Amino acid sequence: TPFIFTSSHELAVKWHYIRHDFSIDEELLKQYYEIKEDYLQKAAAYTININFLEMSQVMQHCYCLSSEKFTITESLIAGKEETTIIFCKYRRSEEALQQAFPNVKITTFAKSSYGLNLQFYNQIIYFDKTFDYSQRDQSERRIYRTGQTQDCYYHDLSGNVGLDSLIDTNISKKTSLLQEFKKELSQKNSFEVIMDAF
Repeated sequence: TPFIFTSSHELAVKWHYIRHDFSIDEELLKQYYEIKEDYLQKAAAYTININFLEMSQVMQHCYCLSSEKFTITESLIAGKEETTIIFCKYRRSEEALQQAFPNVKITTFAKSSYGLNLQFYNQIIYFDKTFDYSQRDQSERRIYRTGQTQDCYYHDLSGNVGLDSLIDTNISKKTSLLQEFKKELSQKNSFEVIMDAF
């Protein structure tokens, strides 16, 4: 994970985080549990070493095109096509979203999380989730930056499986940990914080 730059510069706009729960299509949910069970059986039989990241991506990929995600997304972008960015993780998601919403900026975390100035947008929809906190944090800052004149809205689509809950919890804990470091550093100098750790 790369170093995350932070700034104390405060904008006159607010951040709004909104979670949208969805139910995974029955057939895709069945496939999700079959993949999960297959990995766990192979691991128990010692026929594979589980690579958690690989397993979680294969599982997440199987339900990335759940129909309810598109329904929620459609309602969120109605009348806001010009000011909405949709972040996704998989090429399959990206292609389906481009076809469904041709007038909306669709991008992946890998392409657009870092360095772009997108302050003319004020709404991000996270169609797929990522464990990578730096990608999440940097993607949020593509619209919450100098030049932004409107409140920023971040919409998380969360499926009815443990994996999505795990990713949400993981990102939340990383955010809390980062805030604790920032709090410590604001009260002491860097050397004191490091020395207190030993």
